Amino acid sequence: MNKYKIKYQENQEIKSKIISTNSLENEDLPNNIIKIKELKKFNYKNIQQLSKANEEQIIELFIQLSIMLESNILLPDAIKILSKSIKNSFLQNILKDMNSALESGRPVYKALEKYEKDLDSIIIAFFKIFEQNGNIKPVISALATLLKIKMKNKRDLKTSLRYPIVVFVTFIFALGLIFSFVIPKFENIFLQYQMQLPVATIMLLGVKNFFINYSLHTFVVVVILYFLTKFLTSKYDRLLLFKDEFTIKYFPIFGKLSKNYELYNFFVALDILLKSKYEFHLCMENASLLIKNKYLLARMSSINKYLKNGKSIAYAFEVTDLFDELVISLIRSGEAGNSIDISIQRLQIMYEKEFEKRVKNLTSVIEPLFFILISSLILWIMLAIFTPIWNMSEMLNI
Repeated sequence: MNKYKIKYQENQEIKSKIISTNSLENEDLPNNIIKIKELKKFNYKNIQQLSKANEEQIIELFIQLSIMLESNILLPDAIKILSKSIKNSFLQNILKDMNSALESGRPVYKALEKYEKDLDSIIIAFFKIFEQNGNIKPVISALATLLKIKMKNKRDLKTSLRYPIVVFVTFIFALGLIFSFVIPKFENIFLQYQMQLPVATIMLLGVKNFFINYSLHTFVVVVILYFLTKFLTSKYDRLLLFKDEFTIKYFPIFGKLSKNYELYNFFVALDILLKSKYEFHLCMENASLLIKNKYLLARMSSINKYLKNGKSIAYAFEVTDLFDELVISLIRSGEAGNSIDISIQRLQIMYEKEFEKRVKNLTSVIEPLFFILISSLILWIMLAIFTPIWNMSEMLNI
């Protein structure tokens, strides 16, 4: 008997439950299922996995698959050709399982769920679209396009944040060396002469003592809190929803950047799916799968509920309280003019520019902020060390 964790939406909330069964088909499953995950038993062999493929290799695999399908090669033949040309054993296993699913008549996405920890969630989502639509070529073409865009966005974000992070880590390392080896020598001199120390020096010695005596404890506590938070948010959906909502609403810079990035990916997927001539509600359902933030996902998932109740697209977007008046106006005009696909394309471009603008603003703020912070700390350390030395020189009449 296997255990499954089922995530589903009910009353605009993301809920989950665990069931034990030999066959999901015989179970009374909830409506609006978002994800079904098999809970596997611990197996030592699972630790000894084959060499994994990185994100770029996985994306390249599906880009090659798209090119072959565009050349009118059938999906089973394309998979077999790729299996022979690819050296990575992990990717070969993915293709092997896909081929086995096709030969046995099982859905391909079921075979891919085995690799859901390593594959982008949109890959499995797009193969679900294939099962519903039956036309593999536009589905894989749309998937390849979206994966390339997502990879580009990720690279841009990493490139923008790399310099500030490297500078910060280097500075913390240098600060640790100063506290461990430099300041203690000056402290011994100050104690030897029993000097009355200025406030800056007293503060510096206090920070040094805390760093030497409690830095390891602080690090351990932070690590424990991090993993405890991850465990609790993975176990309790309400806590994960609260964390994601807090991130979006109350993190001054990163919250807005995260929201913009999520909605940009959403509109990219929605635009691609609409161009592939899928129905709007189906496009909405599958584009929402790209959203990682559970608060945003719950809000966006409610749109289809309003659409099924006969509400307009503009109204369904407006009641989410996620979009400003400009976005709602574009959707309203597109809906009225029967050109919602054009409006979505404009929104995708708008969110792309907004995302790029926010990333540039972030880097333009972080770099001078780091410079000011580091300069201030260096000035403080120098004053804290040299002021007592100057006072000592005066006392000794040097």
